[in-house]
Amino acid sequence: MLFEVGKFTNSRRLPLFPDHLDSLDQADKLLPNEVIANLTRGDEIRSNKSAGRLVPYAYSPDFISAVAGFCLYRDTIYASEPFKRNIQAYIETFAFSTELYIFSSGPIQTERIALKSRGISRSNVLHDQDIFPPKRKKRVFCHGRSNGFPTPLGIRMFQLIKKNYPDYEVWFGVDFDRSSQVKGQAPFMDPQFRGSCYLSAKLVDKVVLLEPPAEVDTHSKYWQLMYSGQKSLRPDMIIIPNDHLTDKKRQDNSDGTKIIMLEELFDSSFQLFDQFHQGSIKNGRVSLEELSKVWRIIAEDLAS
Repeated sequence: MLFEVGKFTNSRRLPLFPDHLDSLDQADKLLPNEVIANLTRGDEIRSNKSAGRLVPYAYSPDFISAVAGFCLYRDTIYASEPFKRNIQAYIETFAFSTELYIFSSGPIQTERIALKSRGISRSNVLHDQDIFPPKRKKRVFCHGRSNGFPTPLGIRMFQLIKKNYPDYEVWFGVDFDRSSQVKGQAPFMDPQFRGSCYLSAKLVDKVVLLEPPAEVDTHSKYWQLMYSGQKSLRPDMIIIPNDHLTDKKRQDNSDGTKIIMLEELFDSSFQLFDQFHQGSIKNGRVSLEELSKVWRIIAEDLAS
């Protein structure tokens, strides 16, 4: 059953925090202080950069599980019940380990290690200034902030991309923290973590860390290169939502790369899934019943 507090079906239904623990205060030992400051105060994580630029790496499933547990059972700036239920469903549906919450096993290692246990290596994460690998398959590209744990809308989008375009590589561009900060929002963890959540769940093939320039002219040239089918990333298809940036994205697609609107990708279920954006989940403006419903659809698709 989804959302049984403290229990998951993917392992041996171990409780997240065993009864023999006297206090949840020990949770602080699981994560670095910088991560705790991000989750409890909204501070930006800065150790993920070198020479002012994001370093391309992925977090391990163990680390993702530890962050999930901290969000579920400690006080953070994300207190809404839908936010916690969404994390529970994500951990359960994609079979992340729960045994790591047993504190007697010691602190979870926090090195920037590759996701080897799920067939993912550092080569799956790139920076936008890297030389992209040669094309062996067609590429579909989409990008966004994904400023939290993956939402049902984002997950379902990638499920449908893989179902409808099975011969394509799925490339996901994760916007840097400044794109959230300019909107007055605290960055959730860092871009590497947000991308790792999709990589580790095998929803995408590659993650690109995006740091577009602020200057208007240079900003447009940056996206023209990213969208171009002949340069840089060289996508064959771009997935974009219908929002206030749609016209701008169409203009930046000066090479005429094929665009698929998000609504076109979905079937009649788009309205159901479109409720579940990061903001509405964090602010608790979604129905728990509807949240459970969309996660069942996701789980049934994985099982089929």
